[in-house]
Amino acid sequence: MTGEGLTRHLLERAEARAAAILELAREESDARIAQAAADAEQEARAAEAALRREAEQIRSLRVGRARLEARQHLARARAALADEVLQRLSERLARLPFEAGYPELAARLFREILIELPEGEVTVRADAGSSAAIRARDDGGRFRLEPLPDEELGGVEGFDAGRTFCIRNTLASRMRKATPALREEIGRMLGQPDE
Repeated sequence: MTGEGLTRHLLERAEARAAAILELAREESDARIAQAAADAEQEARAAEAALRREAEQIRSLRVGRARLEARQHLARARAALADEVLQRLSERLARLPFEAGYPELAARLFREILIELPEGEVTVRADAGSSAAIRARDDGGRFRLEPLPDEELGGVEGFDAGRTFCIRNTLASRMRKATPALREEIGRMLGQPDE
């Protein structure tokens, strides 16, 4: 082989080898590009899923807050309605001492505490309507009458001489005692808020 043939042969081999290396480089490049595209697609799907989860969490949080605010508003409205009912009941109780049937009620209120009053002299606070019932039961001046405080609305209170014992049977005391049960009943009638 001559120098020229050898050179041509070496050049052809070098070109073939360069073509093969270039083909391998293209294949590897295409594979890397394909892998990078697949990785990017997977990352995009993961990011999209994360954004959906985050958006759902934000939506759930907002819906939860809105429901809580609605329940709080409803609870306040129900409490205001219960307060209004109890206020009207208190106003009605305040009018009782001025109604025709009150003397009978006053006598019953006094009879209810009479058996619990201690022996001896007793101070009894009463409104005007109850005083007649007390005088009718007073056998020998045992009861010392005093006016009932206006805030008690009507009824009677009894004290021993040293004021160490007190029994109260007034319209206001009965209202105070009944208020928790009344609130519960009003709540039941209005329906309980959704949980």
